[in-house]
This record gives sequence, C-alpha cells and structure tokens, in this order.
Amino acid sequence: MRRHDPGPRQARPPSPGRGANLERLTLMSYQQTFRAALERTARFGLPAPAVPFTERRFLDAAGEQALAGIAQDVLGGRAPREVADRCVGVHRGALARVGEALGCTPVLTIGHVVVGEQSYFERDEDAYRKNLTGLTAEGHGYLHCWLTLPSLEIVDFTLGTGLAYFELASDKNFGCVFYGLADDLATHDQLTFHPMLVGEGYEDRLRANFAIQML
Repeated sequence: MRRHDPGPRQARPPSPGRGANLERLTLMSYQQTFRAALERTARFGLPAPAVPFTERRFLDAAGEQALAGIAQDVLGGRAPREVADRCVGVHRGALARVGEALGCTPVLTIGHVVVGEQSYFERDEDAYRKNLTGLTAEGHGYLHCWLTLPSLEIVDFTLGTGLAYFELASDKNFGCVFYGLADDLATHDQLTFHPMLVGEGYEDRLRANFAIQML
C-alpha cells in the first residue's frame, strides 16, 4: 500500500461498520467489478464514460511525484473533518489536475471499500436507485469515491482520513493517499475497492433531484 501524508492529525471515536461478503469480492477482479459498474451506470440512465483501457502504468516514479504534489495542494489546507466530509468534492475537484499530470483521463468512481474483513460505505443497488429516482435522499452522505485510471490503477485522496476520523479512532492514516493497481492493493494490502457507479452523473442527478451539494 502506498501513501502520501501531508496533513494534520486528530481523531474521533469510531462508528460501526458492516461485515464484508469476502467470497463475493475475491471472486471478481477490479476490472470485472469496474465493467459491471459501467454497465450499472448506463442501466440507471446515467452517462457512462468511455474508458480507454490500457496496460500502461501511469503511477510510475514520475507519476508518484506528480501525485504527491497534487495531494499536498488538495489536502494540505483542509482540516481532517473537511477532507472526511467532502469525498466527492475533493475527487471531482482533482480530476483535471490528475489527468493532466499523469497524461490520462481518470474517472470518478463511487462504491465501497473492504479493509481486511470489514466493509465501509457499502450500499446496495436499491439504495442508489432510490436516490436517483427522487424517492429519497436518505443515505446520500454515506458513500465513498475515488479515481480510476484507464490502467485500472486507483487514486484515493480521502480514504485514510475518512476511516481515521469516522471509523478507526486512530490518527495514523490522516492525510494518507492510497494509490496503485487496484488488484495489487487487494492482494497485498487487504484493501479492496468495489465500484458501484462510474462518472459524475450520480452527483449531478442528486443535485437536480434534491437541490443538495454532494459530499
């Protein structure tokens, strides 16, 4: 697991998480779950971005150095609570900078993360669908997102701070940026990213439905 740590530290007590369905998660690679998320996005009537998949790695030494600079800019001036509360805003704001620095087109990816045997931010299809159809805004704040590169490498600016602030009552991950090939993170670091929706359409639809600013 690779990380960059630019920020200040403080903590609060944890809140309960959910158990992970590890058999279901380990049977599918990140490419499989990501392609399923693209299909789900289209099925929900949202614009599904065209992703030019490639075996090229963007997070080489130069990419890591560029990412460290971006992380300092997007996290360094924010309090831990702001980072933890504004996951979508942080990543959406970083899309263009990450793409320009790495020479690719990253896409916003919404879903949940399994750390060891514990799942965080997990919501099922029905919960997302109810938000999108305008039935309820319930649960819209309980979500997580990250950036996916065409290489299926991921960049997550807020997970470390979010878990430390809301879940783990530990300051060791404040300001950490987790990044790398998604399947390597799952295999070597017990950190499994599970995409549910791809692109910015979910946020846009909720803002139209409920006149709210996404986190």
